[in-house]
Amino acid sequence: MSKKYCYFSSMKKNVQEIIQYRQAKSLIDNGFKVINVVSDNKSTEFENGVEIISSGFVAKNYIQRLILAPWKLYKKLKEIDADIYHTVHIDQLLLCLLLKLRGKKVIVEIQESHPYTYYYKSTNPEWIKKIVFSILKFYMKATLKKVDYILTPSQDIHDYLVDWGLDETKINVFGNFPIINQEYKLTKEEYMNRDNRILYFGLIYSYSRQEIFLKALSNFPDVKYLVAGKFMGNERYSYKPFLTNLAEWQKVEFIEGFSHSELKDFINRSTISNVLRDFSVFKTTKQGSLGIIKIFESMEAALPIICTDLPLYRNIINKYKCGILVDPLNPEQIKDAIEYLITHKEEAWEMGQRGRQAVIEEYSWDALSVKYIKLVNSLLN
Repeated sequence: MSKKYCYFSSMKKNVQEIIQYRQAKSLIDNGFKVINVVSDNKSTEFENGVEIISSGFVAKNYIQRLILAPWKLYKKLKEIDADIYHTVHIDQLLLCLLLKLRGKKVIVEIQESHPYTYYYKSTNPEWIKKIVFSILKFYMKATLKKVDYILTPSQDIHDYLVDWGLDETKINVFGNFPIINQEYKLTKEEYMNRDNRILYFGLIYSYSRQEIFLKALSNFPDVKYLVAGKFMGNERYSYKPFLTNLAEWQKVEFIEGFSHSELKDFINRSTISNVLRDFSVFKTTKQGSLGIIKIFESMEAALPIICTDLPLYRNIINKYKCGILVDPLNPEQIKDAIEYLITHKEEAWEMGQRGRQAVIEEYSWDALSVKYIKLVNSLLN
């Protein structure tokens, strides 16, 4: 009889790459039946071996998602009767408690630094933010103590959960690492023959500081810039018009949205990867995060990276010499990094080769999946 592993969300189907392409694949390869319950009213479908089941309810707004969607979701979760349940949404912590009362094993994956993310990003008045922050912290602290394991890509999240008094043995730092393409090879000749093109891919948000990068890039009229991705949430209505109206943006090759299969083409046309993020807007982030997969996908593809200077990334760059660290708010440092990589192109290729080796040795899902399956199986013993 197969073991059942069930992901659940109060949102519509939304591909979480770490789940769909890595965790779920590892689970299926190790004999699990994997189900993903989402909040919509579509027919059951299969994707990459995962059975996607609808709760039958579509929330029309955030209040419905918070209050009504979970109960429809919970009814479906009871019907499935899985061995292990897993969510990446903190608004589902009540369901986690209900599942625990039914004797189920529950994993919560915390990908954002809540409640701090809410506090520092919210535009509500200060007194409202303080009240909501206190309530959310109390609620998270109380409920997370009851679940079996907490996964997070961030050492900073791990640290503040421990400071809250949670059991450190239940908190596991798991990076969002790529699966290695063993056949991939980027020769020096191919790299040297590529046009100088910098790539940014993934979600686009104000703290990627594209305007500062563009200011630095304006010093290099012959260097191309390819941006592939979507503007995140409300950034579509604020940051997108600001950015796209800049004179420098008119020279950008912008591809708005792309499928995972298209990424290979973008990488194969590029010589440098911009993986900058301004972490200063997240006051709790002091180390950096292993959750930003574009860093490790770029390294796996043998591209040198221009990366934020934080302790976690500093350790990687210092060890493997696979890129250049800069302050994402300093256009002069970014300019110097670009200039060095395009005028020392052979060395840039060597950086990329060392970056790929770093992923093979330390930062791949191939290696991390063993730890993940061991953790999951420990819940069944």
